[in-house]
Amino acid sequence: MMTEVQFESWCRSLNLSRTAIAVIQNIRQSPPSRRPQSTAFSISGTYPSVKMGCTISSESNSNELLAIYKMEHDPDVLEFYEQPPKIRLKYVSATGRNVSVDSTPDFFVLRTEGAGWEEWKQIEALPKLSEEMPERFVLSEEKNWICPPGQRFAEEYGLTYCIRTSAEHNPVFARNMVFLHEYYSSQKSTIPKKAEEEVKCIVGSRPSITLTDLKGLVETATVDHIHFLIARDCVFVDLDSDLLTEPEKVEVFIDAEAAETWREATSRLIRAPHVESPVFFLELGAILEWNERTFKIVNHSERVVCLVSEDAKIIEIPRAELNNFAAKGTITCFPAASIRHSRSGAQKTLAAHNFHSQAEPRAGHEVAVVAMAGPTGLVRDVALPEPTS
Repeated sequence: MMTEVQFESWCRSLNLSRTAIAVIQNIRQSPPSRRPQSTAFSISGTYPSVKMGCTISSESNSNELLAIYKMEHDPDVLEFYEQPPKIRLKYVSATGRNVSVDSTPDFFVLRTEGAGWEEWKQIEALPKLSEEMPERFVLSEEKNWICPPGQRFAEEYGLTYCIRTSAEHNPVFARNMVFLHEYYSSQKSTIPKKAEEEVKCIVGSRPSITLTDLKGLVETATVDHIHFLIARDCVFVDLDSDLLTEPEKVEVFIDAEAAETWREATSRLIRAPHVESPVFFLELGAILEWNERTFKIVNHSERVVCLVSEDAKIIEIPRAELNNFAAKGTITCFPAASIRHSRSGAQKTLAAHNFHSQAEPRAGHEVAVVAMAGPTGLVRDVALPEPTS
């Protein structure tokens, strides 16, 4: 939730009237006007919202609960309130009679660029509702469902009123929410700090890692811990695109910004598949610089590359991950041969790093070649000849 200072700043940015601010403040300070009840046609649900700092109730776990999940993960949504105070709707009934009814919208939502009431309906139910209340539920020329009396009420305050439908729910997102439901609703809110740090360390040390690989690398964290961290946005998964039931295809990132950076990097490779880029030799003893950190290659096999960091920590990275590093294009590699024989300024810089003696390169060993931003970014083995004196 916004602090009062943030709320006041938000109101000023939208140039809201005093009347509108009073209406919004009343909603923010009021409890839900009613508690949702389960019926023969819908089952009520609850969601412990981190964004709102409380448990949010919904009348349907197949529509409104999905809307809650959607708002919780939407950065454009600043706050949302279920079952806000009733509003008065005036319209002409199907029989031509003027009616005035009190209505309780499902939500009142504060977004970065505005605020208003939102009523969620099953798309299949709207044609019948339109027959019963033709001036309350209207299919516009743009084929969107609108509520003219709700819009008229909201416009008096410079706010909005809109009909939202179940057709808006992304089926992948919906399936992911079903998968994560027990993690959202669980009362077990504590994840061991060591487990959380382990997961974040593994994810943060790579531009991208699949959920399957992450589950295979953790030692302290459990699968449930990982799912809890995903549900609580402690690590990022694109829940609109990646099905959690297919973990081998799910990419995990440290945050949404890292995911966007990765997508941009990989999309550039797709857009320019024929652009050749320089290659870098990764041999035993070579120095690897990535994200302002320095590592030394101390061993590698067909599947794993072993690095030692500046602080003498041994890190094993799946060899396939080198392809990901290549696509991102943020690695600088100094071959061991150049470090041993070069008299450039880089030699002095690299020599200052305090690595284990076990990391000394062995002449004539195989090396891995990484096409840093080339058409494939594949890793392959070649022989690196010894430099001549």
